[in-house]
Amino acid sequence: MEPILVNDNTAENNVVAALVGGRSVDYILSQVNEDDFSNDKNRSIYRVIAGMAQAGEKVDMITTRPKLTASHLISLQDYMDYVKILSGFKPIEIPSYVERLKIATQRKEILRMLVKASGELREQESPNKILQGLMDALVLHSPSSAKRTLILPETMAEGCLEAVNNRMDVEKRKASVINLSFGSINRAIGGFEKGDLIILSAESGAGKSAFSMNIARDVGVAMKRPILYMNSEMTTEQQELRWASCLSGVSHSAIRAGQVDAEYNKIASSLTGMLYSKLYTLNMPDMQISNVLSEICLLHKRYGLEMVIVDYIGRMDTMNVKDTVKEWQLMLNSARMLKTLATELNIVVVMVAQLTKDGGHLAQGSYMKHEADLWLNICRWNDDRDLAENYPWNCFIEVRKGRNVETGKALRMYFNGDTLTFTDDEAKAVKYAKANEPVEVPV
Repeated sequence: MEPILVNDNTAENNVVAALVGGRSVDYILSQVNEDDFSNDKNRSIYRVIAGMAQAGEKVDMITTRPKLTASHLISLQDYMDYVKILSGFKPIEIPSYVERLKIATQRKEILRMLVKASGELREQESPNKILQGLMDALVLHSPSSAKRTLILPETMAEGCLEAVNNRMDVEKRKASVINLSFGSINRAIGGFEKGDLIILSAESGAGKSAFSMNIARDVGVAMKRPILYMNSEMTTEQQELRWASCLSGVSHSAIRAGQVDAEYNKIASSLTGMLYSKLYTLNMPDMQISNVLSEICLLHKRYGLEMVIVDYIGRMDTMNVKDTVKEWQLMLNSARMLKTLATELNIVVVMVAQLTKDGGHLAQGSYMKHEADLWLNICRWNDDRDLAENYPWNCFIEVRKGRNVETGKALRMYFNGDTLTFTDDEAKAVKYAKANEPVEVPV
C-alpha cells in the first residue's frame, strides 16, 4: 500500500517565502499558525516573523535576512532559495497557497484521527465511540477558509435568548448595528449589521463614490466609529478636494477652480470634524484581494475597525491573474473572501460595484450578489417625466437583495452632485432642486 501524502510542501514553502519577503504578512498571520507547518525550519521562520510583527517591527526582505541568518535558523543559501521562490509567484496567489496549507493541516488531523481509530479498533473499543470521534474530526476539520464552530442545542438556546436581550438593550444594539443619517434607509433595512457584506452599486457616473463618502462621513466623522475607506481611483489630492466639499457643503467645482475666498473659513471650520474623526483612508491603486485582506486585518488590529468600504471591486487588479482564471471568478472569489472576513472580524464590509450599461447586472461578476447579505443600488429616473412626477427627488436607492429585509423597495433621494451630497430630507431636497434648476436667459 502506498503511503498517504498529506503535506503540501509547495504551499508551505510559498507561504514562508511570502513572510520572508514581507508580502501580505498580517493576512497570513491572521490565517495561519505554526502548527500548520510540517517542516521544522519553516515553523521556526514563522515564529520569528510573527514575533517581529507582534513587536511592531517592519517586515521585509531587508529586515528578515539578519533576523534569520544571524540566529543560524537558516543559511544564507536557504534565504536566497526563499527569495527565488518569492520571485516565481504573484501576490494575488497568496490566499490560494494559504488555503492549500490549511487543507493540508486538515488532512493531517483527519489522518491522525484515522490512525487513532485504527488503534482503537485493534483494542476493541466501542464502535459508537470510534464513529463519534471520526464524525467530530470531519465536522471540525473539513476544508474551509472560515473558522467553524459546532454549537450544541443547549448553547444555541441560551445564545438565542442572550441575542434577543442584547437587541432590547439600546447600547448593545448600537454596538451591533450601524445606522446612517438617512432615515429612510435605516427604517427599510434596520441599519447595517456587523458581519454583513453589502454591495453598493450603480451605473457609471451615478454617484457610487459620493454615496460611499456619505456613508464614511456618517460613521467616521459624525458618529466617530472607526471606519476604513479604501479607494482605488482617486489621488490623495482629488479626495481632499472632494472631502472639503462634502463636509462643508461648498461647491466642488468652485473649490477645484480655487474660487472660494468668501467661503474659505466655512471650509476650514467644517474640517474640524475630520480632524477629530475616526475615518481612515487608504489609497490603493494596485488593488488586489490579498493586499486588501492584509490591510484590513492590520488596520482592524490597530484601530478596531467597525466598517470597511472597498471602492471599488471593479478596479481589482487582473493583470497578474493566471490565464485559466476568468475575471468573473476573481470577482466572485474576492466577494467570498470579503464576506468571510466580515464574519470573522465582526465588521461591516461595503463593496462598491458597477452595473452594466443596461443597469440590470453587476459588471464583471453578477454571481457576487449571492455572497452579499444586502444589495443597495443607486438608480436615476428614466426620463424627464419621472423626474417631474417625483419632484424634488432626482434618484432613488433600490433594495435589490436583503437576507433579513424586504426587497424591491425604492427609497427616494436627492443627489446634489456639486457638493457630492445625498439626502432623503424633503426640505433639503427642495432647496437643492431649486438651486439646480436651469436659469432662463432672455433672448
